[in-house]
Amino acid sequence: MTRPTILRAVVAIAAALLLATTAFSAAPANARNHDAARAAAFTPRTQVSERVQCHVPNCWVAAAVNIKTGIAYVRWNRPTRSGARQVIESCRHDKPKYSDGCRHAGDQRNGCVAVAYRTSNGEFKEWAFGTAGFRRGVSTRRTQARAVAIAKGKLAHVGKKHVWTKHCTGR
Repeated sequence: MTRPTILRAVVAIAAALLLATTAFSAAPANARNHDAARAAAFTPRTQVSERVQCHVPNCWVAAAVNIKTGIAYVRWNRPTRSGARQVIESCRHDKPKYSDGCRHAGDQRNGCVAVAYRTSNGEFKEWAFGTAGFRRGVSTRRTQARAVAIAKGKLAHVGKKHVWTKHCTGR
């Protein structure tokens, strides 16, 4: 091989490596932008505190939501209403930077609490809660479904409705 041929081969290899490096380095930047966009979207999740033993009919369940982080907090089977309502403190202490987004969602003695939210064009619009007490002869599943229906019923009719969290006390 002549010297110009070797030089062309080296330049071609260098150019190919440079293009490949540029293409691969662009992928993580796009992925990072995509992750940032996804993180900016409202993605609800639930954080449940430990279950405590209570004695029926004195069992309480309570929920709090953080509308900035998308986390719902639940305390259930608490023997007192005030014990269940401490869920708002869990919300405030979990992410102090976003504590102003914490809202008490509701509480129920011997029953279920549910939180629903509405989106429109992929954006969080509003939330609501529903509670339902246990009735004789009605299953836990049906009581929970009634709490969800109440929560969804409080939302405006425009947009998609989702269940954020739903929990019941022991029976």
